[in-house]
Amino acid sequence: MDKEASGGGWGSITGVAEACSIEKRVFKGDPNWLRRKYSMLRYFKDPLFPSIDEIQIIRQAHVAAQNAWSAVLRADELRSIMEAGIVCH
Repeated sequence: MDKEASGGGWGSITGVAEACSIEKRVFKGDPNWLRRKYSMLRYFKDPLFPSIDEIQIIRQAHVAAQNAWSAVLRADELRSIMEAGIVCH
């Protein structure tokens, strides 16, 4: 694991949990926060496509967790191995 990028042993799974926690807080702890977030993947004419107000909340969650998600990518052990050129057989 890349300890410098990961903040001293901060693993990928812990990082994902932290980033998700940040997003969930923006959604005020709604247990359906992930469903709400991914509603943006629907076609804009779909009746379940989010409203303008909901889109603003989704964007706020994205911005709030952006640094945490970046840290996850930096701490990703598999990515670090691939970048180092280490091949496992």
